[in-house]
Amino acid sequence: MADRIREVDRKHLISFHPVGAKKSTDYIDDKWLDFDMYQSGHSRTAKEYS
Repeated sequence: MADRIREVDRKHLISFHPVGAKKSTDYIDDKWLDFDMYQSGHSRTAKEYS
Protein backbone atom coordinates (compact mmCIF):
# COMPACT_ATOMS: atom_id res chain seq x y z
CA MET A 1 0.00 0.00 0.00
CA ALA A 2 2.78 2.44 0.89
CA ASP A 3 4.49 1.87 -2.46
CA ARG A 4 1.29 2.78 -4.30
CA ILE A 5 0.74 5.89 -2.16
CA ARG A 6 4.30 6.98 -2.89
CA GLU A 7 3.66 6.61 -6.65
CA VAL A 8 0.95 9.29 -6.56
CA ASP A 9 2.14 11.43 -3.62
CA ARG A 10 5.85 12.09 -3.11
CA LYS A 11 5.42 15.09 -0.77
CA HIS A 12 4.03 13.51 2.40
CA LEU A 13 5.87 11.48 5.00
CA ILE A 14 4.82 7.89 5.60
CA SER A 15 5.18 5.93 8.82
CA PHE A 16 3.56 2.97 10.54
CA HIS A 17 1.59 3.16 13.80
CA PRO A 18 2.70 0.20 15.96
CA VAL A 19 1.02 -1.35 18.98
CA GLY A 20 2.01 -0.29 22.52
CA ALA A 21 5.66 -0.47 23.60
CA LYS A 22 6.83 -1.12 20.01
CA LYS A 23 8.55 0.83 17.22
CA SER A 24 7.61 0.95 13.55
CA THR A 25 10.90 -0.75 12.70
CA ASP A 26 10.00 -3.69 14.95
CA TYR A 27 7.57 -4.58 12.13
CA ILE A 28 8.77 -2.77 9.00
CA ASP A 29 12.20 -1.92 7.68
CA ASP A 30 11.57 -0.73 4.16
CA LYS A 31 12.62 2.21 2.00
CA TRP A 32 9.17 3.85 2.12
CA LEU A 33 9.29 4.23 5.93
CA ASP A 34 10.25 7.91 6.37
CA PHE A 35 10.55 7.90 10.16
CA ASP A 36 10.41 5.48 13.06
CA MET A 37 7.50 5.87 15.46
CA TYR A 38 7.39 4.61 19.06
CA GLN A 39 3.99 3.91 20.63
CA SER A 40 4.38 4.67 24.33
CA GLY A 41 0.73 4.25 25.27
CA HIS A 42 -1.60 1.26 25.42
CA SER A 43 0.94 -0.89 27.27
CA ARG A 44 1.90 -1.30 30.89
CA THR A 45 5.40 -2.35 29.84
CA ALA A 46 6.15 0.79 27.80
CA LYS A 47 9.00 2.89 29.16
CA GLU A 48 8.31 6.27 27.58
CA TYR A 49 11.65 7.90 28.33
CA SER A 50 14.01 4.95 28.04
